[in-house]
Amino acid sequence: LSFPDAVALATKDGLIIGQMEEIQKLHITKIPTKDTPRRIAYQEASRTFGLVTERVVSEPYTRSTTTGGFEILDDQSFNVLDRVYFQQFERPTAAISITFENDHNEYYVLATGKETDEYENNSIGRICIFQVTFERKLKLVHQFQTEGMVDSIRSFNGKLIASIHGMLHVFKWESTFGKNGLTSSCSKRLPSIAESISTYNELIIIGDLAYSVVVLSYDPKTDTLTEVAAHEKLKEVVAIEASDDNLYVAAEREGHLFVVERCQDESDEPVLETVSVWHLGDFVRRFRYGSLSMNHGDPDKNPEAPTLIFATANGSIGLIADLSAERFKLLDQMQYNMSRTIKSIGNLSHIDWRSVSIMNRKDDAVNFIDGDLIESFLDLTPQQMQNVVDGVGGGRKLDKSVEDICKVVEELMSLHP
Repeated sequence: LSFPDAVALATKDGLIIGQMEEIQKLHITKIPTKDTPRRIAYQEASRTFGLVTERVVSEPYTRSTTTGGFEILDDQSFNVLDRVYFQQFERPTAAISITFENDHNEYYVLATGKETDEYENNSIGRICIFQVTFERKLKLVHQFQTEGMVDSIRSFNGKLIASIHGMLHVFKWESTFGKNGLTSSCSKRLPSIAESISTYNELIIIGDLAYSVVVLSYDPKTDTLTEVAAHEKLKEVVAIEASDDNLYVAAEREGHLFVVERCQDESDEPVLETVSVWHLGDFVRRFRYGSLSMNHGDPDKNPEAPTLIFATANGSIGLIADLSAERFKLLDQMQYNMSRTIKSIGNLSHIDWRSVSIMNRKDDAVNFIDGDLIESFLDLTPQQMQNVVDGVGGGRKLDKSVEDICKVVEELMSLHP
């Protein structure tokens, strides 16, 4: 047998053959932009990044003031290939890359909106369809006027779904008089404004800014949307992603993360029950399936062992990983032992920090593991490690040795650089 790039160690108990693990680091490259970047999308066919930008000026806005733009960048050199600007108080709000059913071309979809009165009660918007040409320039192939600002858009089984001024629309890409264009196939009134949308199979999960989470089902045969479950809590949901048909991870404006599960109540009516809550302390802008390690996957497909990346308004990048019941039980007790054994700076309580406070009511974090706290185990002294394992200070003894716990922590750390 051959063991390339391996190290062989002969001991009194036998022969050990191992490999040195590659140290992974997250390399950060800063790309200067002319205006402030707000949204980003990637298009594989053209090998470009689509960037929504906003221009902030010190002078009062006029109808000729450039309020924002959309530009495409080469995915290797990050040079700007083309750019379009918006005026007349119109602002781009969202951008995605999409391939419609019955059309093999890949398009950038850009959503916009602007208020039409000084009290910001009325608005209009547009959905613009751009194609990257062979010369790598932006070509506007279609635009759809909307009666309201477009808050959010998402690709959905070859269709486009959009939240427009409190309404959810499903658009099809159809040919009319030999020219492709968007047609609204169905729509449904939402509780308020939806800034975040997720999909899973035929389900559409809405993150509402006033009424938490709403789950809709789309029937392609009848072109109808039906509400199948709702979370009867008042939460300002700013980001959401579906883990499977029944489990949804969400973030609310106050900096909390929570997970809801679709189940049946006593009258067999489908409802969404909260199963996990945790205080992050930051404003999550977006969830995205993917990995920060060297194993790259399709961000639009849910992997078998999913890891969910999130980005925050303050510039942080985090990772949520799914754990088995056995692993969670071990880490949950280890987390409690560490909070009892290791005192933080200023003697601040870890339990209080991660608890969820809403309207003067505080609830303890449930069914979440603090990865930062767990990984700090490797920074402890040997005696402190043993104290954590033994449950010194009011904890409970773990059924693992210090060496076993170190291996568990190292496995978790391999999920990210």
